[in-house]
Amino acid sequence: MLFGATVVMMATASAPSPIYPLYRERWGLSVTMLTVVFAVYVVGLLGALLTVGSLSDHLGRRPVLAAALLVAAAGTAIFWTADGIVSLLIARVVQGIATGTATGALAAGLVALSPVRRPQVGPTMTAVGTSIGMATGAGVVGLLVQSTSRPDAYVFPVLWAPFTPFGRRHSTPRC
Repeated sequence: MLFGATVVMMATASAPSPIYPLYRERWGLSVTMLTVVFAVYVVGLLGALLTVGSLSDHLGRRPVLAAALLVAAAGTAIFWTADGIVSLLIARVVQGIATGTATGALAAGLVALSPVRRPQVGPTMTAVGTSIGMATGAGVVGLLVQSTSRPDAYVFPVLWAPFTPFGRRHSTPRC
């Protein structure tokens, strides 16, 4: 379950990037503004990692992951309904905060579940899940960009569902 959550979080984090050129055309954005959209994600991500990265050690994995998933749902919904640069900036910051919040809890959970005789399994699963998620999110959306003029109309509703309570079997990930 934690591995799957890692893949979905990372896929969601990389999914918007291939759509940016379409947003640029649609809303007349400059390359500089798209760069700012990329940069604010890092601000949200690093801010969350530095401030709440170890929060799951104190509050527990489940509550932190539940909160991160709700924030991810909000960020995805903002992307889904985006109508300009302000929406993109807000969505990207929120997405960065969600990813940064979830990353620490997911990685710690995977490490905690590692077999005693094979402690490298947790960090390896974290790295593999992150890589698979990033590649899948950007790759699938890149293909959609090539085949439809409105990939955002398909991508964000699909990515939003797993983050919502009715889109999952359990109200919080198992840890």
